[in-house]
Amino acid sequence: MFGFFKRNVKIQKKFDISDLRVGSIETIDRNKFKILCIDDQGFQYEHLLKNHDFNLKVVSDIEDINAVEAYDLIVCDIIGVGKAFGSKFEGGHIISEIKKRYPFKKVIAFSGSQFNPEFNKYFTLSDKSLNKDTELETWVDVLDTLIQDLAYPERVWQSTKTYLNNNNLDAFTIDFFHKSFFTQLQVINSSN
Repeated sequence: MFGFFKRNVKIQKKFDISDLRVGSIETIDRNKFKILCIDDQGFQYEHLLKNHDFNLKVVSDIEDINAVEAYDLIVCDIIGVGKAFGSKFEGGHIISEIKKRYPFKKVIAFSGSQFNPEFNKYFTLSDKSLNKDTELETWVDVLDTLIQDLAYPERVWQSTKTYLNNNNLDAFTIDFFHKSFFTQLQVINSSN
């Protein structure tokens, strides 16, 4: 009698963004992620990190914030760089400008100096802060972690969601972006 209500229903697994993981750090090609290091004294681990297959370019300073556009990750010294911007916060100002213009780029602040509390803002803006005397192994681990943040869809989404929340977007709009992001990833995943 109620046969017309019967349908062939196919139950599908509900996917989550973590199902789209691209692999472990061992399967991620470090060389695909461009790293710019801004340090007026040169970077002591430049050649060693290149030997670890990091795609690293070191410059003594930048004249224009657009100089970082082509890079995924920026390592920025605090003292002795950013002279063209005319700020007493030097590299801290560069970090601030990067995060304003390119909020999804990963930034490491590093220095060999001690700073007064005025600089805390700039260290907080960066994704990681390191001392100049940090061991090579720590640099490798930190760079790998930040590359994972750029490569893993769930980490990209978390970063995007945090940015949207910090910029006071309502939950409905954030949910819309989440669904759009996830849908696009499914399309990309299914075409590979």
